[in-house]
Amino acid sequence: MKNDRIYKTLISTKTEELLLSNVIVFSLPNFDRCSFDKGGTIDMTVHKVKRGGKLQELSKASGGDWGGVMVDRTFKTMLTDIVGEEFLEKYCKQYTAEYIELFKDFEVKKRQRMIESSQSGKITLKISATFLEEFKNDCGRTISQRTKETRYADSLKWSGDKLRMKQEVFQSFFKPSSEKIVNHIKELLEPRNVRDTKIILMVGGFSESEIVQDAVRKAFPEYRIVIPQEAGLAVLKGAVIFGHDPSVIDARIAKYTYGIEVCELFDPNKHEERRKERDKKDGKYRCHGIFSRHVEAGTILYRNEEQREHIYFPIYADQKKISFPVYISEKSGNPTYTDEPGCKWLGQLEMDISNTSGGLDRKFAAKLKFGGTEITVTAKNIQTNQIVHTNIDFLSGEP
Repeated sequence: MKNDRIYKTLISTKTEELLLSNVIVFSLPNFDRCSFDKGGTIDMTVHKVKRGGKLQELSKASGGDWGGVMVDRTFKTMLTDIVGEEFLEKYCKQYTAEYIELFKDFEVKKRQRMIESSQSGKITLKISATFLEEFKNDCGRTISQRTKETRYADSLKWSGDKLRMKQEVFQSFFKPSSEKIVNHIKELLEPRNVRDTKIILMVGGFSESEIVQDAVRKAFPEYRIVIPQEAGLAVLKGAVIFGHDPSVIDARIAKYTYGIEVCELFDPNKHEERRKERDKKDGKYRCHGIFSRHVEAGTILYRNEEQREHIYFPIYADQKKISFPVYISEKSGNPTYTDEPGCKWLGQLEMDISNTSGGLDRKFAAKLKFGGTEITVTAKNIQTNQIVHTNIDFLSGEP
């Protein structure tokens, strides 16, 4: 969950250092596995640290896969240019442990200061002997011979179980990622409500990279860059503190639009013709799957503050049960239908309405309340004052 990672980061940082400040926070996780198709997402948002250490989000969480995974991909691209994609994939499958070990060593170098990881102006990586041997067996020549035929001829040197490269080559692996990070921070700073921001807080293992730190400092010299000790553990520490006191999160920005699915009598002026369905029970034409908006993306959600209630009616006069399916939509504004791209079902609340007196005039009020890690959905039978509610947990996936 992007938002919670960022909250927990702020919680774990000494709030007296950030008090009454607007803070850009971004989490830069590491990524380390044989397949590089997923992970490494950078999450950014802007928060205000209020009195008492409470946090209020000023922009919803956003970001992209520009973290360590992007650097790993760039490094992998260099290896592919030299040994070929077919050989690299074959080696990954046959010598998975050695392959992962190579990228683990690369991961260590990503975090180290350049002065610590360089020798005579070069970066050294450990290479398993099987990598060199298998390449020679497959291709009939050494990797060194092959490298001389590539654009890396003057930048790389294979020596025993070591690969040595110039610092310029190593730093180039970070360029695409750093550019994405810097450009996105600039976008975050454009809205009027965050222009007073003067602090940038970096966490996650990737933020320990000297190259990434330098890129941010050079791009934002007028900002204070805060990198806590053991930045890679900041989120974990914050999670423990948050578990003891969820109230530290005072307000967040709704990343999605939230609503309840309803059914209406078909109106050709409002509804798509293809959604027109004739009800077998009463013969009326209806439109199902309509998105009834409760909270729009970008709304400030204060913890445990109940949102405005909406009134709903039963479909049939003799209806004895009513349900309130809750949906989210990535679409800003007012989605029309719950099956549009970007819509997702979160859960639903069901209510017994066996007392059918009032028929179609029975009214039911439904509303949402956002807590620390869940949404509370509440429905009230206005005729009988019966109230039911259910909780939808955030922890199984970001709402």
